[in-house]
Amino acid sequence: MAARTWGNRLQTIDQPTTTQAPRQRPPWSTAAAIGLAIAAIPLLIFAIFNKWGVLVLVVIALTVGLSIWVWQRGLFFYEAVAFLIHFDGLGAGPIRMGRAVALVAGLLMIYKLVVQRWRPPALPLRTWAPVFVLLTWAAASGLWSAEALSFLNTMGQFMLGVVFFCITALMVDSHRALHKFLRAYWIGGLFGASLGILALFLGTRSVGFGKDPNFFGLLMASMIPLTVYYRRHAATVKIKWWYTFTLFAVLAGAAGAGSRSGLIGAAIALFGTMVTRPGLSAGRRSRVAIGALLLAVMAFGVGFIANPNNLERGFSDRGAGRLDFWTVTSALIQEQPVTGYGFGQLRLLISPNLLVTPGSQQLNEDRDDVSSHNTWMDVTGDLGFIGLLMFVSIFLMTMLNLLRPRWLQMKEISITLFVMLLPVLSSSMFLPLLNNKLAWAVIGLAAGLQVPSWRSRWKGMSGVGQAEEPQVGHELERISPEAYSKSSPASRPGTWTDTWVDSAADEQTLSGEVDRWQTERLVPGSELDPYVGQGSFQQSSPLDEDEVPLARWDLRFSTRARRQIVAAALIGGIFGGVVASMLPVHYTVTAAVIPPRLDRSVPSEYVLIDRERLQGVLTTVVSLAYAQELKTLSGVDLSVREISDRMSATRPKLGLLVQLQYSDTSQANVLAVQPYLVAAMDNIFENSRTAAEAQVADELRPTIPGEARYYSGAFYIRAYQDAVLGQEQSSVFWIVLVSIASAGLLATGLVMAGSRFPRVDPRDDVYEFTGLRKWTHVSGGTRKKTRSTPKQLEQIITSAVDAGTSGEFPSRIVVAAPRDGVEVRRLATGLAAACVADGRRVVLVDAQLADPALSARLARRGSKGVADLEAELLSGNEGNLTVQGVMRPVSARRLPREARQLLGADVDQLRFIPAGSRSARKQKVIDGAWLDQISPEVVVVVLAPPTLGDTAVSALMEWSDASVLAVTEGITRTQDAEDAAGTVQLFSAGAEGIVCINN
Repeated sequence: MAARTWGNRLQTIDQPTTTQAPRQRPPWSTAAAIGLAIAAIPLLIFAIFNKWGVLVLVVIALTVGLSIWVWQRGLFFYEAVAFLIHFDGLGAGPIRMGRAVALVAGLLMIYKLVVQRWRPPALPLRTWAPVFVLLTWAAASGLWSAEALSFLNTMGQFMLGVVFFCITALMVDSHRALHKFLRAYWIGGLFGASLGILALFLGTRSVGFGKDPNFFGLLMASMIPLTVYYRRHAATVKIKWWYTFTLFAVLAGAAGAGSRSGLIGAAIALFGTMVTRPGLSAGRRSRVAIGALLLAVMAFGVGFIANPNNLERGFSDRGAGRLDFWTVTSALIQEQPVTGYGFGQLRLLISPNLLVTPGSQQLNEDRDDVSSHNTWMDVTGDLGFIGLLMFVSIFLMTMLNLLRPRWLQMKEISITLFVMLLPVLSSSMFLPLLNNKLAWAVIGLAAGLQVPSWRSRWKGMSGVGQAEEPQVGHELERISPEAYSKSSPASRPGTWTDTWVDSAADEQTLSGEVDRWQTERLVPGSELDPYVGQGSFQQSSPLDEDEVPLARWDLRFSTRARRQIVAAALIGGIFGGVVASMLPVHYTVTAAVIPPRLDRSVPSEYVLIDRERLQGVLTTVVSLAYAQELKTLSGVDLSVREISDRMSATRPKLGLLVQLQYSDTSQANVLAVQPYLVAAMDNIFENSRTAAEAQVADELRPTIPGEARYYSGAFYIRAYQDAVLGQEQSSVFWIVLVSIASAGLLATGLVMAGSRFPRVDPRDDVYEFTGLRKWTHVSGGTRKKTRSTPKQLEQIITSAVDAGTSGEFPSRIVVAAPRDGVEVRRLATGLAAACVADGRRVVLVDAQLADPALSARLARRGSKGVADLEAELLSGNEGNLTVQGVMRPVSARRLPREARQLLGADVDQLRFIPAGSRSARKQKVIDGAWLDQISPEVVVVVLAPPTLGDTAVSALMEWSDASVLAVTEGITRTQDAEDAAGTVQLFSAGAEGIVCINN
């Protein structure tokens, strides 16, 4: 059969870029406007006859107007999130604005990852690993949590913070987006500041649009450095005065909150903003620090005095009970210092222990669950010192990332974010900020500032003609517009593209290299300018500067990864179930008493409660004296300390009932203690009264003979006739459920850590970075349902002919890849079928000795092949086994669909040589001398071993006429592609090129 004429028929398979057309007015807008006008008529009538109707009408009008403005401006989702941080407390019941935003954001990110194949910024491992490790440890703490409902509630709150971290770290995917996010946050803060000023004039405390004045004060404190940042970059004097007025308004809003922690945060933010001003020398910075300290103290004093609520409280309320909460929490932490009580369990223990902890003075706390009002204590009590170290590492890494930014032009805004974090850290000493949206947003923005450039994904050791590589790592990256234009050409129709920045980012506006400090500039009339500026244009806005292309994270889970996660979760569940079934049963015995007031007569209708009497009974039960008396009466073989550890005294629902409970894994000990729970306490009180009776009788002599001047009756009323026996068995279902979740999270984290390495992307110029020409794109990746078409496979042959020096059809073709994969095997099979379709006789050789998956599909198990031929050559017995003897016909049913389409009825023109028997494959040596036995008229397509594997491919490269390096986009690592390209360039004797597999 005559061969086809091969000319220059090079084709490329490109994915067109759809240009963003201007937003058109929808055809249904007129009808919608008429419908809304008709629907507003009842509201107008309601507003006329009811005062609340006016409020409803105003709220609806504001909502509609804001929605139309957002639609017209085309704001991004993350801008709405930033704006709504100040409206976190709006809602009814459990439905809150923050929770709704987190739910929508979570669903949106899942949709983008699964459906749109979204590739978020390539966050370095150190930026997200501490957060994920803390999340996994918090989930695992459910194994030793006593109350499942409290655990789930706290876990849900923590997940809200993690979602906000993901929003700012993943969805704020460019430097331009970061500026937009902060601008939207600042605008939202102005609304809150107005409410703070109103409360200041009314003499009350403002909660802003939230639910707590302390959180509102924290938000106002974080507005200070951002306002000063915008003031420094104001274009005109008029705009600068506007920002000065706004700064005083923000300070007044912080004072209107009436929060001492908020004022402390505002003072710290003011001090940090002045000290971190860019361009100051060391000597001048120290002098500025002294003045800033005095100004911060004065600002705190003025803000404290301005709100009458602060003057009324002063500092004599023991920090609104915080000192007592901290005392109880410290005592509880000492009992479980390593692992803690479990997520969400500490808040259930503080109120019951207020009455039994030495040093606690607050006895009137009636809330069932209450935080320690110190984030660090909350984390330590729930997760132990292990969780505390994880939590501390998150903030340490965040501060390090903000103080040492990767990008030079983001230096000043990074320092501004650092100062915004300072009020969060100070308020965390007085507030529970585990899920604070602002804190997690700043942590996410700090992580996003560490994303390297697009070019830094490649080493460029084997590339040609590339520009100077920018410094990465802890060095500041300095990108000029010229270097950026070389590394990332503007998107054009017909080229591969990715949605990594806004379309406006491709416009070139700068003409020189970015300045070290003055990079965020402002143009009058831009988005950062609240007014239409007047005068000369002196500075440019950060939104108008060139956008730097950032590296993307190929955060996709392969089928193998999903199976590994499911397998790990199942193994964790099985292991948890086995452990749960082996846990011992805890036997309990419970008695209850009611301690009445003793300074008044006991009425018959009700019982008067005295908190001091409750405290006396509670502390007696957990004392060593009670344990000693119980040991004496019951005779149990335990030490006094062991008995005391097994005793507990609680007030169910914080009522008048006091429960005494003894818990032990030994049923015999429980039965021995049962009769003496109340008797031991009777003896303690009776001994105390006997010891003091003589002195009391002498001091309180009756004025009337026979009158009793002191109480001699019972100290308490028994609630139960007899002590109640019980037993507690750990819930196997709960332990299995928590084990499955923890193991699944751990496996997911490991998979994500493994995918942190940069992958080849369609936008990459592989010739620039590897030195090999890209011949074509083909389909056939594991993530796409579409497979390679016959034209795509024939295009590889066309490219090989054009790349060769003689222009003849290559008869010795090697298909190699950095690592093994089904995409490479399908490519080699399809390439062999394309040669058959051209009228050639073809031999397909599987030289992947380590994992002969192609041989397992096309040949019988144990068939002799490549490894056996190599063994014959090494032993010198070349006559025993020939190439003809190991060739096998190929069944068309075992071939991929695209190969069957190319072969048609010519399947008999294709032969296959398997990898060989298992014993022969252990040598992992390929010399390739036996390949010369095949006729030159027969095309040989060799599926080479992975270039990064144990088997050398140099002999095959030297033997070949054409070397095809298969690179799977989204799977092949850039470093592996460079190493493989270097191997091909070093050893290949014929044409060489890269075929990119679209995935």
